[in-house]
Amino acid sequence: MRLDSTHQDEISVILIINGEPCERFTFSVEGNVPVSLPVTRGINTSAIRHGARRYNGLYELAFNMQLGDSKLNDYAKGRTVGHFLLPSGKVHYLGPLMPFGESVASAVLVEDVPHTIQLRLSLEENLCEGEVAAWPAELLLADHVMAVIDNDDLSGSVPSSHVQNLVRELPFYNEGMRRFKNWSLFAHFFAVNYRLWVLVTYSAEEHKKFGFSKLMLAGELRMVSNNFLHCYTKADKERDIIRHEAFLEFRQLLFSFTGPSDGSRRSPRLSNEAFRVLGESRSFQTLNTANYVRILRTVALDPERHVLFDPLHPIRIDWKHSEETTPALLHKCM
Repeated sequence: MRLDSTHQDEISVILIINGEPCERFTFSVEGNVPVSLPVTRGINTSAIRHGARRYNGLYELAFNMQLGDSKLNDYAKGRTVGHFLLPSGKVHYLGPLMPFGESVASAVLVEDVPHTIQLRLSLEENLCEGEVAAWPAELLLADHVMAVIDNDDLSGSVPSSHVQNLVRELPFYNEGMRRFKNWSLFAHFFAVNYRLWVLVTYSAEEHKKFGFSKLMLAGELRMVSNNFLHCYTKADKERDIIRHEAFLEFRQLLFSFTGPSDGSRRSPRLSNEAFRVLGESRSFQTLNTANYVRILRTVALDPERHVLFDPLHPIRIDWKHSEETTPALLHKCM
C-alpha cells in the first residue's frame, strides 16, 4: 500500500552491531515507501569481532536498529522492515523501523565478521490496518510455536493454552509477548497477519456431533498447523479416544491405591511407591506432556553437546567442536 506523499524523500537508519555504531544508512523513499534496493556500508570489522559473543566457534552479530531522520508517518514506520543481507546469501530479519529512541534488537551467528554489510528495507503490505510488523523476538516465539503444532504426533489441533505452556519457559517468551496483553492476542496476530497457523474451536453442537469426551472442551481455542487443515478433525477424534481410555486406565490404577472416591474433597494420601508407579504408568505418560525445557536441560548435561538457549537466538543443539563459546549463551543445567 502506498501512502499519501508523492514526492521523493530520504530516510536514514541507525544500525549498531555489537555496540559499534555503523555509518548511517540512507534510503530513497517514494510515496512513503522505501526503495527496496540494498545499501552497502563498510564496518569496523575488528571492533565488531572483538565485541562479539561466541557460540561453538561462531561469532554473534547483535543488532540494534532504529529510525533516524525521517518524514515517514507512524503507519509507514511500523510497516517498514529491515533485512540484513549476509555474504553467504542468508537473509536476517531486523524487524520494523521504529521512532527514534526505540530500537529493535536481534542477532545472528556467522562464521566470520564481514568487512561490509548490506541493509534492505521493504514494506509489509499484508498487515491489517493499524498493525505494526512483527519484532524479531515475536517471530522467534512464533517459529517455536509452529515447531510444536507442525510436529503434533497425530496431525491434529492443539489447545492454545497447551501450546503456551510448552513455550512459556523459552528465553524469548517474555520479549515475544511484550506487545501483547495476553496469549490469545499473540495467537490471533500471527494467524491473521502472517497466516502461520489457523485458530479453530469446536462449538457445543460440534462437540456432540463428533462424540468428544469431557476431556475435549467445547469452545476451547485451538491451534492448527497449516499442514493439517485437511485432517485435524479426524486426528482430534482419534486423540480424544486415546486420551479418554488412558484417563479411565489411570483412574483405575489410582483407585487401586486409594480405593473408590468417597465423595469428599480430601486428597488421598499416597506413598512414595504409589507415586512412582503412577508416574511410570503408560496412562500417565499418555496424558502428560513432555517438558521441552526439561529435555533440553538433560541434553545440556552431555559434555559433548552445546544447547544454545538465549533470548536473541532460536533454540539449537550442536555437537561441541570448539571451546570458543560464551557461557551466557548456553542452557544452564540447573
